[in-house]
Parts: sequence; structure tokens; C-alpha cells
Amino acid sequence: MSFWKWSKTAIDNDNIDPSINWEEGQAPSTVNDSSRSMMAALAKYRDDTAGVVVGVGSLIASGTITRYDVTTNQGFSVPPPNGATFTFTPDITNAGPSATSIAVDGSYYWLMLSPGINLPANSLFPGTPYTCTYKTGADHWVLHGFFNSGAQPFAVPVGGMMDYIGVTTPSLNFIFPVGQYLNIYTYGVLYSRVGISYGALIGDTFPIPDLQGRVVAGKDNMSGVSADRMTNVINGDILGAAGGADAVVLSILETPVHAHHLPGHYTNTIIGGHNANHGHGNYEAPSAPQNNSAASGSGQIVRATGAVAINTTDIDLDHQHYIEARFTDNNGSSLAHSNTQPTIVLNKILRII
Repeated sequence: MSFWKWSKTAIDNDNIDPSINWEEGQAPSTVNDSSRSMMAALAKYRDDTAGVVVGVGSLIASGTITRYDVTTNQGFSVPPPNGATFTFTPDITNAGPSATSIAVDGSYYWLMLSPGINLPANSLFPGTPYTCTYKTGADHWVLHGFFNSGAQPFAVPVGGMMDYIGVTTPSLNFIFPVGQYLNIYTYGVLYSRVGISYGALIGDTFPIPDLQGRVVAGKDNMSGVSADRMTNVINGDILGAAGGADAVVLSILETPVHAHHLPGHYTNTIIGGHNANHGHGNYEAPSAPQNNSAASGSGQIVRATGAVAINTTDIDLDHQHYIEARFTDNNGSSLAHSNTQPTIVLNKILRII
């Protein structure tokens, strides 16, 4: 009493299923039983394709292979008929990094992504229904509508990351990358692609990048030859290199070359009853104090950068010029200034399985 036993040729269905009798000249009393048996067979197929069948998973071969044990309502033969189809719901993910097998009604075969292509580890989610069909030529079960994580360009591959405006991750396939350590077996596909690029192993766990408060730059030598566009604070040739600051304080070496100019001044000195009136132009402060050996006053000599006019009328006595060095007032705060480009903050999501 199984749906898969029935033939597409009507005349062959007279007794192809022992539990259903549609032979010519059958006894009237068998009609009800045959109709009811057909209904039961349809109900078995209904439940077998509805995802109510549980695949009880376990790890075998020292944890390298995940095997699911499934008992269908239809009771497939050994080997299953070509095209036999059912839907099962696994109770664990297929964590085995080597391959995934499925035992349907006691018949063990590989569960494949497509003919000849193994199912990647951590591809099946507990509690999610999956439909598969048996292929006689290949001798394995093939999942329906299941795609390789890297085979389709419009799908985010394992290890792919993207901007995300949501506040929570969309599914168990994704996490917010904040430097977590993930198990190398549970997330075997991701580990095979990143290894220890973002830090050393801790036990059986490997780190992923911490994207909190950081922008991402393309690796400087993705082409195989460094473009040398990022060589100062961060070595752009190293995957996972990080650096930079939200705010910076400029050092003297980082300020532009410049000079400070002082305003001119005028002095009126009385020497022996004579006026010695003279004015000075602009003066540039020296980089270091310079003594004036000819002056008897205090102060520092500064270098004239403008015109100097001296009225020497009636000066016939020895005299001295007193020039007072003047310095600009201090200004500025030496505080850090913003180093942030125009920015909007979003979440990042990373596909891990």
C-alpha cells in the first residue's frame, strides 16, 4: 500500500499493489477495501512529503560524517526506486566536514547537493524541512532546490559580508561580525576559507573580524602586486590588518612650514639733550634667542624684514638703540580634532553557514 508502486499505465494497476485489488471481475466486497487502501496510500505520500518525517542525526566515522536515519510511511524498497521522493526534518545540522549520508528505511546512501557534489557541512538547519529524490544512476539522494553556497552569483556565499539596515540578523546563516571565535567543525566551510587570517586558534575555535566601528578597505595586493595605497598607519597587504583613529592631535612635524612676523614699533630716545627719533618695520622672531652685544639694554635682537628709518638730525653724541624683541601671543588648544569622514552607521552581517 505505497504510492510509489503505482504505474502510469492503467492496465498495470490491477494488482501491482498487493493491498489494492482492481482486477477485472473482483468481488464487490473488495471495492471498499481497495478504495480505502488507495486513500491510505495517498495519506502516506502526503505525510512523507510534508516534512513531518524526522531525520535522526548522528555523527559517525570519528565525527567526520553526519548520518540521518529516516523511516518513511511509504516504506521504500532496497534500493529505493528511481524518483522516490520524501521530505524530512533533521534534528541536528550536518556538522560532519567530510560528507552527509541518509539511511531511508534501512538503505544507506549519500545525501548530495546535486549529482556528484557533496553537501557542504552546516548546510541543514534543525527543524527545517528538506525534500530529496533518489537517483538510481548516481545511487544517492539529491536535495531539491538546494544551491551551493558559492555557485550562484546572486547568493551571499559563506564568508560573504554585506551592509544590513536591520537590527537583528535575518537567519541562522548570518551573524554580526564582532570578533567572535567559532568552532572549526560546526563552521567547517567558513574555516576552510578563512583559516587563521584573523587570529590564532584557541582550542577548536577560530576568530572572525571585529567590524565594530570600523570601515573596510580592499586588500592592497589583491591583484598579486601591491598598489601601495595603504602603507602608513596600516599595512594594506596583510589581511585583517587594522588601525586608524577617530580623532588625532597634530605634531609639529605635521604642521605646514611657516614663519611668525612681529609688527614694527617706534622709539624716542633722549641722548644728551638730542632727540633720536627712529622707527622700525616688521621683525621676524628668530628660531632661537640671539644676544645683542652692542646694546646695553635687555631683550633680544630680531631680524628686520621691513624698512628702517632713523632721524639722525643733530645727533653728534655716542648713543645706543634699544630694540625690544616682541613675540606673538600663544593660541590654539593642542586638542584632538575629528578625523571622521562623512559617515552613516549600519550593521554588518557575515554568512557563516
